[in-house]
Amino acid sequence: PGGYGGACAERGARPETPQLACASDVDRLVARCMTHERPAALVQASAGLLDAASAFLGEEALPGEKRSDKIRRMLRLTDELRRYNAGLTKQVLPPLPETERLAPGVG
Repeated sequence: PGGYGGACAERGARPETPQLACASDVDRLVARCMTHERPAALVQASAGLLDAASAFLGEEALPGEKRSDKIRRMLRLTDELRRYNAGLTKQVLPPLPETERLAPGVG
């Protein structure tokens, strides 16, 4: 119990290749990588889950790649995703006009 790949294995799937990793586990790993849990999440993830998450984020694993390389790729990809999301946050709402920033009844 616990660790990435465990939930899939309990349901009978074997997340040893990107095609067999459970989509919910991939989503959970990517979500955890966007928080302070990223180091623990990457250490707990199986090699197959790391490959599946990388593929989900747009980059395929290389044949014969070491686990440390898979983790470095996920660090880079999630850093890029964080920067992208930060850029979107800045673009979401234009600044309020000065009159709307004042408290009601003031001005």
